[in-house]
Order: sequence, then C-alpha cells, then structure tokens
Amino acid sequence: MTAMLALKDGRCAVNNYVRTIIKNSQHMHCPPEFESWCKYQKAVAEGKQDAYVHPRTLTEEIFNEIKVVFEELSEPELLRKCLACIMFSSGCKGLLYLMSKLNIKPGKNALFAAVTNDQARIKDAEK
Repeated sequence: MTAMLALKDGRCAVNNYVRTIIKNSQHMHCPPEFESWCKYQKAVAEGKQDAYVHPRTLTEEIFNEIKVVFEELSEPELLRKCLACIMFSSGCKGLLYLMSKLNIKPGKNALFAAVTNDQARIKDAEK
C-alpha cells in the first residue's frame, strides 16, 4: 500500500509540476533534495530559491485537455497492476528500487524482508 501511495504521490508531483504557474508554484509533492529532478526543489536545497525562474509551462487550457490522463494514471487498479509487474519481474527487491526512485529510503529491515521473501519465493518455485 505504501508503494501505491508513493506512485500516486509521484503522479501528483508530475501533475503539479506540469501545471506550475509562476505566480502559483506547486512543488509540495516534488522530492526536496540536492539531486531532485525538480529544479525548483534543487534550488531550495541549495538556498537559491529566490534566484530561481520557473520555465514556461502548459497553459491551463492545454492542461485541462490532458488532465484526464493524469487522473487515470493514479487509479488504484492501474497502480496495483504496475506493482504486480514490478513484483513479477524483480520480486520484493523491485519494490525497494521503486521506493528509492520515489525518494523513500528503505531501511535495513525492509531490505532483509525483501531478500528473505524473494528467497522463499524462488525456493517455492523450484519445488
């Protein structure tokens, strides 16, 4: 469930990033780090947010036309299917990779659980 929320949060970040307007910047879902893909959050991390200039973005009219796609991307059923594909292809370690890409830092217990679960899954498959 946490991974689904992270996927949905990531979709919200892209959604808000695309529709950012200079007067009303929306970066609350963007990862706040020096190595963030969001140039505004990167500027904040470096203490340079006052000098940051937002690039031109989509107009509200164009965004409203593609908004349906963004909404569909956050449907729980679609997110479940995405997670199922990750699990099928990479096992539980795939979820850890996804979490790290979404700036969620899995701890030692999560890594141990993923490895243990994957080993048990492989052992069951070999029977």
